[in-house]
Amino acid sequence: MTMERRTSPRRPITLAAKLTLTGDRYWPCEIADFCAEGLFIKYDDDVSLSIREAVQQSPDLKVKVLFIDPSCAKEHTMLVHPVRLIQGAMGVCFIEIDMQAMDAMLNLCAGQGVKKPTMHGESDQASFIIRQCNKAIAEYLEPLLERYADDVDAALVQAANNASSDKLCNELMDVASALKENQSKIRLLTLSAVAAPLKPGRASEQKHAEENTSQLSLIEKNEFEDWLMFKVMITKAETQYRGLLLQLKMRLDKVGIVNHLGYQNPLGPALIVYAFRDVVTRFNFSSVADKTLYRTFEASVVKSLEELYQALNQILIRHNILPDLDLSKYLSDRKPNEEPASAKQTDETAKSVDDNVRPVDDKVKPIDNSIAALHATLAERVSSKLDQGVHVSPTVDSGHHSRESGNEAKHQSASLKPSPETQNVQSLEPPFQPNSHLNSDDLSQFRAHQRAAQSAYTTINNLFSMLDKSRQANEEGLKKGAETNSANTPKWSHDEVQSGLKEMQTAPQPKESGTEVPPLIRRLKEKLESRTGSKKALSKEQEGAVDVVDRFFVSMKTSQKLTEITKSQLAKLEVPVLKVFMRNREFFEDIDSPVRAVINRVAQLGIKGGRPNPANQKKIDGIINRISSEFEQDTGVFDEVLGELDEMVDRQNLLYRRNVERVTAAAEGSQKVVQAKKAVARQIEKRIAGRKVPKAVVSLINGGWQDLLSLTYIRQGEHSQAWQDYLGVLDSLLAYGEDPTLNINLTDLLKIIQEGLSSISSNHMPSGHIRDELKRFLVGSKEAKAEMIEMPAEQALNEQADISLLTESRHRGMQRWVQRAQKLELGDWLKYIKDPENPQYMRLVWIGKGFSKFVFVNHQGMKVVELDLMTVAGYLQKEIAVLEKDYEVPIVDESLDNMVKQVYNQLSFATTHDELTGLVNRKEFERNIESLLAQPSEVECSLLYLDMRQFRIINDAAGYEAGDQVLKEVAKLLLDYAPKDGVVARLGGNEFAVLVRHASAEGLAQQYVRQISEYPFKWEEKSYELAVCVGVASATEVASSTDKLLKMAEEACRKAKHRGPNKVESYAADESNLSQQAQIKAKVAGFSNLNDERTLLRCQKIIPLQSDTRVKTHYEILLSVYDDRGHLIPAYEFVRTAEKYNRMQAVDRWVVGHMLDWMTQHKAALDAMGGISINLSGHSLNDEELLEFIYHRLSEHDAPIEKLWFEITEAAAISNIHSVAEFMNELKEIGCHFCLGNFGAGMSSYHFLKELPVDMIKIDGTFIKNLTTDDGDRAMVRSMTEMVHFMGKELVATQVEDMQTLDLLTSLGVDYAQGFVIEKPRLISNF
Repeated sequence: MTMERRTSPRRPITLAAKLTLTGDRYWPCEIADFCAEGLFIKYDDDVSLSIREAVQQSPDLKVKVLFIDPSCAKEHTMLVHPVRLIQGAMGVCFIEIDMQAMDAMLNLCAGQGVKKPTMHGESDQASFIIRQCNKAIAEYLEPLLERYADDVDAALVQAANNASSDKLCNELMDVASALKENQSKIRLLTLSAVAAPLKPGRASEQKHAEENTSQLSLIEKNEFEDWLMFKVMITKAETQYRGLLLQLKMRLDKVGIVNHLGYQNPLGPALIVYAFRDVVTRFNFSSVADKTLYRTFEASVVKSLEELYQALNQILIRHNILPDLDLSKYLSDRKPNEEPASAKQTDETAKSVDDNVRPVDDKVKPIDNSIAALHATLAERVSSKLDQGVHVSPTVDSGHHSRESGNEAKHQSASLKPSPETQNVQSLEPPFQPNSHLNSDDLSQFRAHQRAAQSAYTTINNLFSMLDKSRQANEEGLKKGAETNSANTPKWSHDEVQSGLKEMQTAPQPKESGTEVPPLIRRLKEKLESRTGSKKALSKEQEGAVDVVDRFFVSMKTSQKLTEITKSQLAKLEVPVLKVFMRNREFFEDIDSPVRAVINRVAQLGIKGGRPNPANQKKIDGIINRISSEFEQDTGVFDEVLGELDEMVDRQNLLYRRNVERVTAAAEGSQKVVQAKKAVARQIEKRIAGRKVPKAVVSLINGGWQDLLSLTYIRQGEHSQAWQDYLGVLDSLLAYGEDPTLNINLTDLLKIIQEGLSSISSNHMPSGHIRDELKRFLVGSKEAKAEMIEMPAEQALNEQADISLLTESRHRGMQRWVQRAQKLELGDWLKYIKDPENPQYMRLVWIGKGFSKFVFVNHQGMKVVELDLMTVAGYLQKEIAVLEKDYEVPIVDESLDNMVKQVYNQLSFATTHDELTGLVNRKEFERNIESLLAQPSEVECSLLYLDMRQFRIINDAAGYEAGDQVLKEVAKLLLDYAPKDGVVARLGGNEFAVLVRHASAEGLAQQYVRQISEYPFKWEEKSYELAVCVGVASATEVASSTDKLLKMAEEACRKAKHRGPNKVESYAADESNLSQQAQIKAKVAGFSNLNDERTLLRCQKIIPLQSDTRVKTHYEILLSVYDDRGHLIPAYEFVRTAEKYNRMQAVDRWVVGHMLDWMTQHKAALDAMGGISINLSGHSLNDEELLEFIYHRLSEHDAPIEKLWFEITEAAAISNIHSVAEFMNELKEIGCHFCLGNFGAGMSSYHFLKELPVDMIKIDGTFIKNLTTDDGDRAMVRSMTEMVHFMGKELVATQVEDMQTLDLLTSLGVDYAQGFVIEKPRLISNF
């Protein structure tokens, strides 16, 4: 049950009534007070027990309350729901409202001497307040109206410039001119119209206004559309200023000030909007300008009223009108300027309730003023109740903490989890509500994401530009003639394109199940060619717009959250969105766009994983078809359908709330039953375990007394008198069994037993054999010894076993995951990925006491699964379930983000693959070798270096096109015969390479020679022979680096060429190289204590390149190790060997510990540094004890943790990325920072950027070496900069060796640089 908090005034009354739960049995009761929300009912204690039991069994219990109006002897019935139970009384809220019953109670209330509320501001205080309010309105509204005059003039001029005809242009300019002439008059008339309704008036005028507003008539479609436009505008404003308006209305109600025009809030947005509309209507401006006039008014005036409503509230506060009013606990933290899903429903519900109470016949007796006031309040409160799922907004008492309590609440949640009485609003708040349940950290992330989404199009556009440049660089010189022809191709005009799009928009969508839909640009060109009968080209701007929209919808189709039906519905909006985007290139950045809102709402209604709603799907199909048939240039149709979509979202939200209430109430009830059974078992075992007990007592316990104790524990608790009395019965019987001479009041004892057993017995009598046994025991014990039963010894309860699960050594590895499961909060979404192709999303809505159970629901609030603590921990550990923080990101933002990822990956592919053959290029091939050699286990791999012979002959004889074709066909042949895990690359010119995971690859080399030499290549009916030479090198102790392995394979290939075509040669290492590598291996494998080794720490400077970087000059810590002969072991060989022999964890721990010691001892030197960056290998991060080690070392040192950075190297080696992300977040909470190293090395870089909470990115050095000469590297660095800044992070360039590169990095926007040109590494001890 939720706690009742009524915000409307209660009206005391004494009214005899009766209530019923089933209709079969009625109990007498008394209505003690009532208000617009519900009733407070009193009854006898015996009724109280029955009602409590019924509520416990059915949390959604409906109760009928009936009373007879003594003035007319008419019976009234009200359907209510209990929201608060106390002994002998309950508070209820209305489910169905009988307005005649409310009228009757008001009349009875008045007859009993209760003062009716004042409906007009006729007192001196009210009149004075009205004057002050009018003055404030004029003061705040006048400058807004002046600003509006300038804004609407500019808007009309822009609309005229974009007009589709000269006639429309002239009409708009005429309106602009007329507005300029009358702007002063419009301003004064509007201010007067706003102030007039607040003057004190007569009751008859109020009733007359209400009667006028109640009458319905048939209206034209355009009038309805105008009404809808104003209604939407007012609803948005009422949502934006929700909290201020509710406070204002309650304060005005307190004084007795109303609006004679019938508006629910006397000073609400409706007053201002309709006043302005009525004034503008007088001037008879052309209707073509209406939407421009009113939308500009909304943007310039209506969205800027917050200060006005703050000032109006302050006026009333100064008059001591509800000065301490605080509605924060009742209002969600909704984001301003964004209409919630419930707004439309609230307004429509208020209208429907209001319609029920309005007179439809002039002969009907007018409603009394006090009744009308109650009806207005009632309508508002009923709407609020529907928005909240019927129940009163929950509160948080002293024993529980809400999510907003911050970290303190988070820690306390271990022992204090919400129950239905103190339900955390988080679990009841439907998904996709903006900012409604975010804590401070999540909120900052959400806002950062929103800021990033607003700049998404700029980022995407820049990435497109880089991608085009990269392609042009690769194709330069190959297709110059084609480019010239393309430039001279005639272009389709704007009107031709728009006509083609119109036909595509209204044409029925092809139903091609299983067939891939062609790209939008191809469909558009085909449509234009079929219409015009000629082949032309789109302009560069048009083609770019089509490409962006096409990618956007393709990205949307990849969402795993949406059903296939929803994806097909959204696909039908492709052309309308393209038309909007062509007119407004900032469309994707406009978060207030109605087009964007429609897409998000349709997606929200089509989330996968719930029960489909055919009615909704049919309505959405109709909405999509309406947009397709009506949309031209004006987005008004999107505004109009948005209201319909909001209604469906409101119903879905209401369904969610009700379902979650049922699920959590059932879970809470189940938990109480379990707790009751444990408590009863504990009390009984404490009394009888290991003892001889009278058989009659055992029969009593088993015959119902144990059940009675459980029921008492559930209903009244362990501190109740009934609980103590029932336990006392057992104590008395046991004591009597041991000593029958005790003086016990047997009569009272038997009476308690009789009443107790009868309360749980259907025939109100205890079982006969129990009664007989008790009689023989109590009466016959003094004559003969009672029959005794030996009871078993006390057994450990299950909860102790649960605790032992966390402490046994075999579960030590689970401790970390158990702690993470315990950190889950109500409202968290988990992605259940047992089936990766069809993941399921589930939301945590209830956590049992002591983390005994976790209950999850889907987006509709339907129960998905109930798991215990160890199962949740196991799912998290195995990544069967992962925390999904982005589930509620709107689909437009999600799709834009996926677009960025796809374009970045495409650009990454273009810069890492050969344009001609599609094979990886030399740079990417080297990265693959490095990654393979860096694996911790022994890797057997070989490299084949292939050189095509006689290739120049084909080029000279048949031309470059033939040569290109040879390269393509050879590339395909190499791929066909390469192993599955092999990597095939074109190193340049006619040279290829293949990397395979075999110790010996001579057999594959011989097969390549045979296939290529026998390959029948023909060009222009001539045949050419192909030949190849292959060098083979295997990764050994000598070939422990990429450069060495490539050089050895290339050397072997040269030897093969000396022997002639189609030869294979393998590399043989010399003894000196083998000896050196053996020493490195022995050195690393034999590490025991690095303090005893010849190990030094160096640091290298990292400087800021821009003026607004977050960190100043900081340093990376580098490790130097010497062998036994005093020779420096190359860093890359040392690290690779350490990772290979699983010694990297020990190395990383030693560096961390040593640097923490240094930071503590050298605070003066540290003050001169912006920070210290320590490398952590991806292999080390797989060690679950690393976090505990770092925490332990940090606790031992008084070092400035905020200056400590960790750089994640070899991220590809991370086995559980979600676990590592949690590790990083825990360290960030105490002040550490993180940098992601080697960014760009591999196609998964963006994945790591998204999943790991890093603050800084370090570009892989291979992109910097040739930055000044390689166009592809420049394009890639520029794209990385865009990408990283898009994510709100900073970028570091490494291996900067010259000033030219440093200057270029600065111009590209890179934030930091590191390299020899800045400073060579130096010993940290010399700092």
